[in-house]
Amino acid sequence: MRSPLKRKPLRNPGDSVRKEMDKLVNEKVLSDYFIAMFMVLLAGLEWFRWYTDMRPQPVIYTVVAIIVAGVAFNRIRRNFKRFRALKLGQEGEAAVGQFLESLRNRGASVLHDFPGEGFNVDHIVIHESGVYLIETKTFSKPDRGEPLITFDGERVLVLGREPDRNPVIQARASARWLSELIQELTGKRVAVRPVVVFPG
Repeated sequence: MRSPLKRKPLRNPGDSVRKEMDKLVNEKVLSDYFIAMFMVLLAGLEWFRWYTDMRPQPVIYTVVAIIVAGVAFNRIRRNFKRFRALKLGQEGEAAVGQFLESLRNRGASVLHDFPGEGFNVDHIVIHESGVYLIETKTFSKPDRGEPLITFDGERVLVLGREPDRNPVIQARASARWLSELIQELTGKRVAVRPVVVFPG
């Protein structure tokens, strides 16, 4: 599978600083913290053995280490898959957001990552032609073959499979929520048009 984006989105303000901060935390702070905690734990175990006059128990520690390492490896693998999916989604949202920014030249107002109650709206475009709620869904393309996405009026199929959550239902529900929010804040009833975008 490969990314559906033909080129990386433009950089956002502060990206290089954010990356440097992430690198500092991940490569320096966390590694130093774990090394220090590991050494404190080893020292604590040695003091415990000295205090209780206990003989070394390598078999017990080896069994525990194998179990803990196996569980940790499984979690790391699952989290890595989740990280890749999040990164792909973030790149897709950034690419769509940067495209939507060009609509400002045509009199539109554009909002990104608008917080809801336990969810977020990827993009909102407000224009004299209407209010549009844009839900971005970024899926990897297959290495070979046509990256086919079909819609029958209700269901979306990506490469012949239904996504975990139906993006059409999600966009419609978010549009209803946004319409109600606008009415609550302004007293005006505005029809919000839901749009699902698949970058690439």
